[in-house]
Amino acid sequence: MKKLLTLITISSAISNVFALDIGDYINSKNCNQVVKNSVFTSCYDYNLKGSRYVAYQVDGVQISDAEVHIKKRPAFYVENSIPVKYRSYPEDYTRSGYDRGHMANHADFDYSANLVYLTYSMANIVPQEPDVNRHTWVKAEKYERTVAKKLGYVNVLNIITYSNTPQRIGKHQIAVPADFIKVVYNDDKNFKRCFSYHNSKPDANDNIKDHEVSCSMMLN
Repeated sequence: MKKLLTLITISSAISNVFALDIGDYINSKNCNQVVKNSVFTSCYDYNLKGSRYVAYQVDGVQISDAEVHIKKRPAFYVENSIPVKYRSYPEDYTRSGYDRGHMANHADFDYSANLVYLTYSMANIVPQEPDVNRHTWVKAEKYERTVAKKLGYVNVLNIITYSNTPQRIGKHQIAVPADFIKVVYNDDKNFKRCFSYHNSKPDANDNIKDHEVSCSMMLN
């Protein structure tokens, strides 16, 4: 926790101060369909059968005040707002070698069973290498909650990138991402921090600092 708070302090001092407009990323030009619920907004790509961008807000007050933690996790569910032939399904991941990776993390909404349920939409799920999902990406998710508690809230934009010829998994041929970029920001506090992750097995001694990247380079 001390290391995470140090990262917050340093980042506040060195972040490039510019407002991030989600509309520059999640729009009709970049997305075949915008999927939106009370938790996240997803830029969904029909060819990839997955999201290119997922945006959401983490409420630091709700996290801090939450007394009940949702222990029973819901089942993943098909996003019915997406046309049938472009949907991804939970069973596409079975024995694929990839986890069902949340983009909007369920633990950020652990104060509400309904909000946790919404994070299990397959529009919020992409194939993640198991060690990335369980050991490295999760550190960035914990970091965004730490920052939210300190600043009151943070916005998060997850950018999912794919190769020109991505690997596909499952009966419905879900594209496997190449990389993930997580942008954690609070424009009211002039705070912004970015992390980049390859979708491949990480080093055993992987640290969140290893993934720090320049926001201006990633977003411009």
